[in-house]
Amino acid sequence: MSEEQIRELLRRFQEGEEEAGETLFRQMEPLVKAYALRMTGRAGERDDYFQAGMMGLLKAAQRFNPARGVKFITFALSWIEGEMRLYRRRTGFPLKVSRSMLEQSRRLNSCREQLMQALHREPTVGEIADVMGIASEDVALVMESSLPLAPLEEEALADGEGMSEEEKLLERLALGEGMMKLTPLERQLIVLRFFDELTQAETAGRLALSQRQVSRFEKRILRQLRFHMQPEV
Repeated sequence: MSEEQIRELLRRFQEGEEEAGETLFRQMEPLVKAYALRMTGRAGERDDYFQAGMMGLLKAAQRFNPARGVKFITFALSWIEGEMRLYRRRTGFPLKVSRSMLEQSRRLNSCREQLMQALHREPTVGEIADVMGIASEDVALVMESSLPLAPLEEEALADGEGMSEEEKLLERLALGEGMMKLTPLERQLIVLRFFDELTQAETAGRLALSQRQVSRFEKRILRQLRFHMQPEV
């Protein structure tokens, strides 16, 4: 079905023609089923994910504005995946955060509070690292868990509506642990692009790479980080 046909069905659906909506949803069902299959490895849960995805499709159809110049499928996919991820959080599947990472986060917070009392000021990353006996870089990554969201985290948590503070913390810890698994070059690239908010061209200049290399590395690293943040199934 062409984009023009999809938009015509959407127009009619938004004007109250239910039959147009039913036609559109039937056309989109295979895509939603494919996403449901990707989101869970358990056959018995695919129907639940499919229903969540169809709810996302309905919301997308109700909210789509063709004047924005975005294809409907591109717009709908974010809603479909977002509803599925929201369903997954609400069913309580644990994130891939290791026990050691959680314990390190607790130790860091305790160490920071003790140093603040002893020094009467905010301790530096180096001072915390010395007391804990770990690398300053690892301390900085764990500390990111409690800071305001950076652009990379905003992308990763864009569908976090209804999440508790504990769930958001776990997501940040999962992201931080995923960052620790990157090579120094990969980590620096992600920091420049998503925390310092440099363009791909600016990042390429800093790292002595081509913009094409930065683009290729970025896509691969983001896939790796997203995989690490997928819940255990």
